[in-house]
Amino acid sequence: MRKEEINKVIDFGNKFHKEAEGYNNIKFDVDKLRHYGHNVWFSDPNWFHMAAFDEDENVYGMFVGYVAEYYFSTQTYACDLIFFIEETKRGGFAAIKMIRSFEKWAKAKGALEIRPAVTSGISINRTKEFYKKMGYEIVGHNFRKDIA
Repeated sequence: MRKEEINKVIDFGNKFHKEAEGYNNIKFDVDKLRHYGHNVWFSDPNWFHMAAFDEDENVYGMFVGYVAEYYFSTQTYACDLIFFIEETKRGGFAAIKMIRSFEKWAKAKGALEIRPAVTSGISINRTKEFYKKMGYEIVGHNFRKDIA
């Protein structure tokens, strides 16, 4: 994903937002996402970003992750922020390629482990099975409660 592709990524992010039951009650702010993309994802070397494009150069998949220190240690782990493949393209090789690229990047950054989460509400069981097949173990759950 290149900096000049930010508008395509934002459009794709809106597709994710509409499908994500875990987030679609929250306002999608294009300006905030554009600012965040330029000033964090593309500027901070501790952020990883990758997109999958079809033959017409449309985004159909995206992975954004980062490396951070544990709150109790100076050692680091890697975590995802966004991992989304358009519904019609799920089950292909893009997801595997994105995860493997992120793992390689995280290892090069010195991360001890990768701790992805499923917080969108999209295909929870399918995503859980995907991660298990990729060698990940289940270590917890995510919860959500509307309070507004």
